[in-house]
Formats: sequence, C-alpha cells, structure tokens
Amino acid sequence: MTDNELFALILDEIKGMKSDMQVMKSDMQGMKGDMLVMKSDMQGIKSDMQGMKGDMQGMKAVMATKDDIASVRAEIQDTKLELYDEIKGMKAVMATKDDIASVRAEIQNSKFELYDEIVRAEKEIDKVRESTEELNDKYNTLFLQADNNALLLQLINSLQERVAILEKKLA
Repeated sequence: MTDNELFALILDEIKGMKSDMQVMKSDMQGMKGDMLVMKSDMQGIKSDMQGMKGDMQGMKAVMATKDDIASVRAEIQDTKLELYDEIKGMKAVMATKDDIASVRAEIQNSKFELYDEIVRAEKEIDKVRESTEELNDKYNTLFLQADNNALLLQLINSLQERVAILEKKLA
C-alpha cells in the first residue's frame, strides 16, 4: 500500500468519523432538546409537588386531631344517652295495647250512656210537649168557657131587662 492509498484510506476514515461526529452532534442536539423538555417537565413536576405540599398542609389544618375525635365521640355518647332517656320517657308516656283497649271500652260505654241519656231527654221533651198541648187545650177550653159565660151573662142581662120591661107592662 502506497502512501496515497493509505492517505486516501485515512481520509475516508476521517470522513466517516466526521459523518459519525455530525450524527453524534445531531444526536447530542436532540438530547439537548430532550433535556430541555425534561427540565421543563421537572419544573412542572416541582410546581405540582409544591401545590400538593400546600394541599397537604391545608388538609392537615382541616383534619381532625385525636382530641377532636375524642370530643366528637364524647358528644355522640352524650347524645346517645339523652336519646335513650327520651325514649324511656316516651315509653312511660305511650299507651300500651291494654290501655288503648280500656280507653276504647270506656268510649263505647260512654256512647251507650250518651245514647240512653238522649233517649231519656227525648222522652222528657215528649212529656213536656204533651203537657204543653194539654195546657193549650185547657186554656182554649177555659177561654171558650169565659166567652160563653160572658155571652150567657149578656143574655141573662138582656133577658132580665126584657123581663123587667114585661113586668112593667103587666103591672
């Protein structure tokens, strides 16, 4: 191999290396772009993490502590006891089936007593009505008798006058 051939071979190798270096440079620029995208993504992730950190702090502020939970449990227990006492009180006031049956029986008896009282009152009213009719009849009879007596007295007086006139004429 001659120097020219060797030189041509080296030159070809250098051209190939140059081409490889350009590909590598292009790859490096692509990687640089990828790195910039990754950096941007990392900044977005960092921002998201800070937002989550803020959310977590907000949640911590809102979350109940053990003391809060114990306090709520105590309130629930107190409420349970109050409700239990109220239910006991309501049971004491509530009527049992026997009480209801007894009240129904009393109501039924009261209905019968009221009915009997109404019937008795109607009979009394009928008696008063009959007595009133009898009194009206007696009044009418007495009124007619008084009118008849008045007419009889007038007739007697008239007859006495006529008798007196006839006695005068006869005497």
